[in-house]
Amino acid sequence: MAQRYSNNSEHEIVYFAGPMTGNMPTPKEFFNALPVKVQAKLTSILVAVATAPPGRFAGGGYWEAMHGQMRGFYEIRADFQKMHYRLICLLDYEALGSSWPLLVIVAGLSKSIGTTIKPEVYADVKSAGLKYLSANPRAIE
Repeated sequence: MAQRYSNNSEHEIVYFAGPMTGNMPTPKEFFNALPVKVQAKLTSILVAVATAPPGRFAGGGYWEAMHGQMRGFYEIRADFQKMHYRLICLLDYEALGSSWPLLVIVAGLSKSIGTTIKPEVYADVKSAGLKYLSANPRAIE
């Protein structure tokens, strides 16, 4: 049985490494393709959230719980040159073999400022999250 951790524990940052739905890149591929300034900003937010830890992070809009069909997921937000960038995350307290609770980057999304993300894209992200949770030990990198 996996150890149970608290939302008030520091978290280890990992990427979901499993197969993605549709044409979505893996979270790591998405992150590595971002502009360097966006990578730096997102990394600083990830580290701040993971070490705060997530249950205590006062995010100022950078770390937000998602709602509706995405309830249970979180997003890390950064804007750069008329684009919104999002890392969609899960908090995992039951991963076998992990020494820490996990802050898991499940997917990455980007959109132009002033546009919306289509519901079917969120459905693909939710599907990726369910794939992540369906195997234990988890598919992480």
